[in-house]
Amino acid sequence: MESKKQKELSDIIQKYNSHSGKLINIATHYMPDDPGIDWCKRVMKIVRNENPPMLIEKGCDKIWENREKILACDTEFFKKMPTDKYIKNDCRKEFIDEIVNIVRVKYSLLSEKEHDVIWHHIHEMLSCVIKYRLAKEDYM
Repeated sequence: MESKKQKELSDIIQKYNSHSGKLINIATHYMPDDPGIDWCKRVMKIVRNENPPMLIEKGCDKIWENREKILACDTEFFKKMPTDKYIKNDCRKEFIDEIVNIVRVKYSLLSEKEHDVIWHHIHEMLSCVIKYRLAKEDYM
C-alpha cells in the first residue's frame, strides 16, 4: 500500500514540476535574454533532478493561501500583491523582486489566449497542491 501512495505522490510532484517548467519556458520565450529568467530555469532544472518534491513543498502554502484568487484568475491581485510575504529577505531578494516586476510588465503585453495558457498551468499547479495535500493527509 505504501508503494501505491509513493507512486501517487511521485506522479503529483512530476505533474506540478512539469507545469512550473512550462511557465518558466513561457517566460523564457518572451524574455530570451533575461539573465534572471535564465537563472530561474537553471535552478528549477537542478531542483527537479536533485530534489523533485522541493518545488511543490516550497510553493504549496503560497498557492493554497491564494487559491481563491487563482481560481478567479484575478490578474489585478497578482499584479499588485506585495512580494515581501513570499520572498525571503536575503541576498537574492532584490534579484527575485526584479524578475517578478519584469514578469508583471510583460504579462500585460500578452494576448488573452496567452493569458489563458498561463492560467491553465497555474490552475493545474493548484490542482496538484490539492492532490498533494490530500495524499500527505495535510488537511489545513
